[in-house]
Amino acid sequence: MSNKKNTGKAKDKPKHKLLLSIIDEYLVDLECLREMHSSVVPFLQDQDKQRKDELDKIIKLAIGEAESAAKSDAESEAESDAESAAKSDAESDAKSDAESDAKSDAESDAESDAESSLEDKENKKKLTLKFKTIDMDYLVANFKKMEKAEKLFEKQLIVTLVSRFDEFLGQVLKLVLEQNPEWVISSDKTITYKDLIALKSLDKAIEGIIYKEVEDLLRDSHEKQIQYIDEKLKIGIESNFTKLNEFLEVAERRNLFVHTGGVVSNQYIDKCNGFGCKVPYAVNEQLTSDSEYFNKAFLTYFEIGLRIGQASYRRIFTNELKSADQALNNIAVKFMNLAEYSLAEIITDFDIAIPSKLRSTDSEYLYFAKINRAVSQKFQDKDFEKGLSQDPWQVFHTKYALSIHVIREEYSEAAQLMQSEEIKSSVGKEGLRTWPVFRFFRETIEFKEAYKLVYGNDYIPDYERDTEIKEEQENRAIDTES
Repeated sequence: MSNKKNTGKAKDKPKHKLLLSIIDEYLVDLECLREMHSSVVPFLQDQDKQRKDELDKIIKLAIGEAESAAKSDAESEAESDAESAAKSDAESDAKSDAESDAKSDAESDAESDAESSLEDKENKKKLTLKFKTIDMDYLVANFKKMEKAEKLFEKQLIVTLVSRFDEFLGQVLKLVLEQNPEWVISSDKTITYKDLIALKSLDKAIEGIIYKEVEDLLRDSHEKQIQYIDEKLKIGIESNFTKLNEFLEVAERRNLFVHTGGVVSNQYIDKCNGFGCKVPYAVNEQLTSDSEYFNKAFLTYFEIGLRIGQASYRRIFTNELKSADQALNNIAVKFMNLAEYSLAEIITDFDIAIPSKLRSTDSEYLYFAKINRAVSQKFQDKDFEKGLSQDPWQVFHTKYALSIHVIREEYSEAAQLMQSEEIKSSVGKEGLRTWPVFRFFRETIEFKEAYKLVYGNDYIPDYERDTEIKEEQENRAIDTES
């Protein structure tokens, strides 16, 4: 999928908008990595299969030729023996001495011919096997090359996944510390007079100290990084994030891939044991990554990035919580538009669980989150009714009732509401055409008839324009305006 970056310069953005952009880009980049994995790995596996099939054909051909040659030689020898026996029976008994001599000579000649035939047979086999060995060596070499390429690619994706998190964390920490420089300007942080003169201002000195703090932290272990974040921001990753051990193990495996090629070290085992992750591997065992491992790692890094980014924002920018609510809703919609419903469900689950003191007073985005979660669950064939049953949707604004009717496939009721003034003004033509909750409703007769009654023309998808509208909606919370 494409990631349309905001064209505004970062320095022109208010800090809270910049942080929202950092979160958005991190989550989208991770999804791009998963898409790359799902596209490239099957291709490499298909190439492996083709080479295996070719190798099997060569082996079967070689075996078939060898069996055919052996059969031909056996038939030739049997025919020669039969002719010799017939000739021997036809000779006169009166010439027994001559026959004896002739027989002796014939046996000598036959033995000589048999040796010659064996030599020819062996030479023929040697020539055949020599040719096939060259063919097989070529195929085996290419097969091993493709198999190794797949393993290297899957390892590299884990390295890239962790590196992208490190980049994201550095961006978040830098911005957070710029908002709270007192966290790093303490009695144990010193700067020489010479360095201060070189930096020319106190602001530059503070910027240099923050840069050094972030740089030092990123060189430390991921376990130390999480401890630092929890200490400064009171996010509660250590106590509340159930996949923390998986997150840390992926980071340690990434170190193995980079430094040992995946060979298990004592350090890897000690580190994993230290944070409570028992690994079933021995020293010098070779680790790799497969599709199952990568997808679990991806989901873990997706969720922890979402949590760190959003929680940091809500702790720092307490007066801008509505933008955070809106951005969280929009990133869920972005993944729903891409039919990435499992990711949208992760986002909406997190959204709904945010304490009220860390939300804006506008409850609209909380209700959007509940509806979006229901849509995501429905399109994954999950039970969505439980999450909807706790709210009296019938007393809310008509746009919520419309969405509930659509989710429950009550299309006649939904079509009636489409014609109301409340829906015309709150959802509008663009919302009906682009909101993911109406994705399948738009294909129904009920929708098309109601759309024509309201707007006076047939509903015809305009993919280019509708995509532009979706992107505008998705990025509305992270634009350059204050």
